[in-house]
Amino acid sequence: MSSEKEVPEYARPALYVGTMIASIVGLVLVAIDGIGGWWIGYYYYFSIDTSVAAPWGQFAHVPIVLGFLFTAYVALQKIYPVITMSAEREVKIEKAGFWTAIGIVILTVVSGIIFAISVSHAEWWFDSGFYAGIFAGGLAALFFWLGKKIETPAK
Repeated sequence: MSSEKEVPEYARPALYVGTMIASIVGLVLVAIDGIGGWWIGYYYYFSIDTSVAAPWGQFAHVPIVLGFLFTAYVALQKIYPVITMSAEREVKIEKAGFWTAIGIVILTVVSGIIFAISVSHAEWWFDSGFYAGIFAGGLAALFFWLGKKIETPAK
């Protein structure tokens, strides 16, 4: 008798729903709010978000937002197949979704490091877009990994 319990069939779609929710929340927070802000004294506040960002700050948002869109699409494809595709292609797109979620986390951390270095002369802070990129991207990657783990039978 095996000590491993069989995972219920309904658990796998729930993980992909979690991936989609994390991706949509991350997408909204990164698109609306910024990576961080800084204060140089007096009454001047600055923020790197989509409306008043420096050009290099705006370019950092584009791949993160596109990555969240892609991971949300992959999760939707796993829950409710929008496009009919072969099993081999479905596995490839799921791997691409997982690695995109990992890439979102890495790109967010790199953007945060660049931001912190560039405004180290002033008082600065990370905004919710930074934390959304890390946590939502990490959750999406975790849910993709767990969904694949449940899908693959144990040997």
